[in-house]
Amino acid sequence: LLCRRWRSVWKGVPALNLNRRSFHSFPTFTQFVSHILSSRYDSAGVEEISFQLQLDTWPEMFIDAELMYGTLFDYAASHGNLLRLRAVYCDPERVWKCFAPKAYAFRTLVTLHLEAFGGPLPGPLSGRVDPFVGFPCLRDLTLVRWYWMVDGGGGLPAPVRISGIQLRNLTIEDVPSEVEIFAPNLVSLCYKDVVWRSGFGDAHMPSLDRACVRISGRRHLANSKDRNGGRLITPVRVAARRLMKLFDGLASARTLELHSDTFEILESIHKSFESQISPFTRLKTLVINVECKQKLFDIPYSLSHYFFG
Repeated sequence: LLCRRWRSVWKGVPALNLNRRSFHSFPTFTQFVSHILSSRYDSAGVEEISFQLQLDTWPEMFIDAELMYGTLFDYAASHGNLLRLRAVYCDPERVWKCFAPKAYAFRTLVTLHLEAFGGPLPGPLSGRVDPFVGFPCLRDLTLVRWYWMVDGGGGLPAPVRISGIQLRNLTIEDVPSEVEIFAPNLVSLCYKDVVWRSGFGDAHMPSLDRACVRISGRRHLANSKDRNGGRLITPVRVAARRLMKLFDGLASARTLELHSDTFEILESIHKSFESQISPFTRLKTLVINVECKQKLFDIPYSLSHYFFG
């Protein structure tokens, strides 16, 4: 009796969680998705879609994936207001090709999570890419290993602009593009770059309350070189310049959490901060996130003065 009562519950639930890894082959997965969508109640709305794909290597799999994206977004656009979308291990060119024509139907989107999501731009590049400007309700945005590549740019990541007066929480992890942020009402920012591949662009976040930063890859810095007018700049100056640019963007934060990896870099270049004026105007708390409990940090005076004035 219990099974009969609950076996059709999935036909009306507002959240769809679709994971390719649960299926032996991609065709089997697409058949399952088609069956799920065609069997749901006509009155059932969709508020959340989460799908995780890891495509097989055959070209026909990408064609099947595009058809599945189209079917999925068509269904979501015609069945209620989509509030949350999570996409992991997907082909962005085909996702955006299917998603963009229906973007007007997803203007209610509140939460967007894109992970392991990268590929060529769906069109020519003119200035910075601002892919999320068309979602006026988007409050929570997470980008993990996410990028657009410049078409014909030799594999270079396109510079990105993230803008929205409604944004409240933003997470950026291992995004190789230089990111510019315009989010006057942003409250929380988590920024992680474990191999130091990109710089931090201009940022306008006057309402920022809490920022979490993890920049690692000190061994990469030791071997890195940069050019400025043909003159080599030492890795220390490169590191200091990028960190200062980042901290300038976090100037309004009340709480700043630094991972121990990041603080080790700061310790090695602390002299570069001696003559710098602190950008922080509201900072009350500095947290060092230490994974090894036996490790102690002695904050140099130059850094203490830089953060707290």
